[in-house]
Amino acid sequence: MKRTVVVVVGLLLAAGLFACTKYGKGKNPQLEIEIGGESVYGEYEPATAKAADELCPPGMETQTETQCCPSGLFLGPGDLCYERYKFDTVRQGQPAKQIQVAISNTGNKDLKVTNVYLEEGGNPYISILWDEGASHKPEDFPVVVEPDLPTPLIQFFVEYAPVAGMVDVSPAVLVIESNDPRYEKGDYQNKYKMLLSIKSVGPAAVLNRKNITYSCVSACSPEQVTIDNEGTDTLVIQKIDFASPATEFSLINTPALPLEIPKKGDPTYNTLTFSVRYCPGDDYYEDTNDLLITTNDMNNAGGVISVPLKVVQSPAILEFSSDSPFSYLDFSEEKTHSLNIYNLASSECEDLCPDKGQCCGCPIQLKGVDMDPPDVAQWYTVTAKDPTNDTVLSLPRALKGGGAIEFEVAYQKPAGHPEDRNGTMCIRYVSPLAGPQNYCVSLMAQSQCEFSLAPISQVLHFNSASPSEVKEKPVMLYNTGSAACSVSGVSITDKWGSVSEDFSLKDVIAGDTQIPPFGLVPVWVKYSPHSTDLNGKLIVKYKDDVVGDVDTTVNLIGAKEQACKLPVANPGSADLYSAATVGQMVTLNGCGSANGSCGEAIFDNGYIWFLVSKPANSTATLNTEGSCMASFQPDLPGEYEVGLMVYDGVAFLQSDLSTVKFTAAAAE
Repeated sequence: MKRTVVVVVGLLLAAGLFACTKYGKGKNPQLEIEIGGESVYGEYEPATAKAADELCPPGMETQTETQCCPSGLFLGPGDLCYERYKFDTVRQGQPAKQIQVAISNTGNKDLKVTNVYLEEGGNPYISILWDEGASHKPEDFPVVVEPDLPTPLIQFFVEYAPVAGMVDVSPAVLVIESNDPRYEKGDYQNKYKMLLSIKSVGPAAVLNRKNITYSCVSACSPEQVTIDNEGTDTLVIQKIDFASPATEFSLINTPALPLEIPKKGDPTYNTLTFSVRYCPGDDYYEDTNDLLITTNDMNNAGGVISVPLKVVQSPAILEFSSDSPFSYLDFSEEKTHSLNIYNLASSECEDLCPDKGQCCGCPIQLKGVDMDPPDVAQWYTVTAKDPTNDTVLSLPRALKGGGAIEFEVAYQKPAGHPEDRNGTMCIRYVSPLAGPQNYCVSLMAQSQCEFSLAPISQVLHFNSASPSEVKEKPVMLYNTGSAACSVSGVSITDKWGSVSEDFSLKDVIAGDTQIPPFGLVPVWVKYSPHSTDLNGKLIVKYKDDVVGDVDTTVNLIGAKEQACKLPVANPGSADLYSAATVGQMVTLNGCGSANGSCGEAIFDNGYIWFLVSKPANSTATLNTEGSCMASFQPDLPGEYEVGLMVYDGVAFLQSDLSTVKFTAAAAE
């Protein structure tokens, strides 16, 4: 239905229409109006004055300190008392609504309507829309309306539609000029007037965020919050705080409070924008809080708006590779090598997720590169590059899922130092869930022994129900260097240095045992509880190329009659690694490991991974304690055996060793 807009178009929301009783039939022309299906008999009159300390006369109600109106009438423009039609305000984004007005004649003589309009100076967003149907229109005036017609001859719509971003609750006055004799006397000038007002809703705070979720966060991350006022009165922001004190959450760019946000359309109207920053703490996950904004908007309980804050993390899975055929960078011949880090995109690890959710793809924060010992930096120069175009990159920087970075390492003897130097390069980074991490690689310009132990924590826990139940676990002796390591002795004592009654070696390790370059030797420890003091030590003596003879210790902790069942390590089946290929990273998945029976979950970083066996002459290494996902790179075809132990995060109950064997195929 097409309509002609007579005034600026606006939208009128009907809510709480004041109903009047329909008057009886008059002897003269009698104007009657129907609005939204309600018949009303309009009357208006000047307000009655009174002294500030006086009461209004009987039958009247106070409008201001000095003005009264008859009951049922309301003070409006021109100090007149009107019948009022009050409409709900239109909030931003709500559609325009219309209310129909019809003019009838309930008298005994013809009613002549000469004009219908809105007084000037009223609400600019209230307008009259004329129906282009059979009803008369402004150009038809004057219109004669006969008494008691079955269908009103004059019908139109009133509309209230404020422009987006504007709030105006000023009233408008509807004027109908006619020959109804009731409006001929005094100052009425044949005009019937009716007040059209807008319901005031007070201040109304609206936020751009109903909740805030921080996803894949490995460094401080701010989220912007904007507070707007869509109400009809000034909004006062009294306080902004958190429900729980927390160092992980903080506010940025908050102004001095209290602060006023006027209604839209006010010359000083503005919104309030600030940021809520989340910086991962020690746990790096499951941080929750609530942002509390205290206002004078009582549409919220106590005027307080609560915005839930949630942190959702998933780990990053990194692949490390280099152009060296060894697990270290060999500078004995080539003087430049590259080390590459690739952060798997979420789509690349879907098959690895135990619950088929996102288990990688979050960005990491690359913090910097350290050299050990520090002075070895005189021999080695490290440059970070974009592997796609060789652009030199600065640190710190983020490495998103699906992104890669190359570290070019160049070796050159500094002036005045003819000797070669070995060292270690460690890349510092922060990963979601795992927190601060280091990836270290040996830099080898001269041959030497590089001795290490697994488990990397150098602690073994044993649980046995009785002396007749013997438990065994291995300690792996690794050499990740390019020269043989000499082990001069392996022994076990109790914690006081005496012979242990509870721990023993399964096999005697001969003195001067040589661990070849990148070789490994398992040392199996047996446990059966006999004494009341169940702790012991495994002591390994070896010769270090730099400091000479070294003793290193693995702490042995025993328990008996354990009431809880231990957690169970599950490194995955051989089928999971059937595609293992030389030169490609193998991603290990121990996320299927089971908790113990005491209700304590496996610690997030309580997964101990290490190599138990590998092909002869292989330089592959694996010795980590971290998340349920790990990786290593086979370098020779053949069988690899990977071990996994897990422990819970409270009682530190450690599982027995579980291993998986699989074969790495030669690269095509």
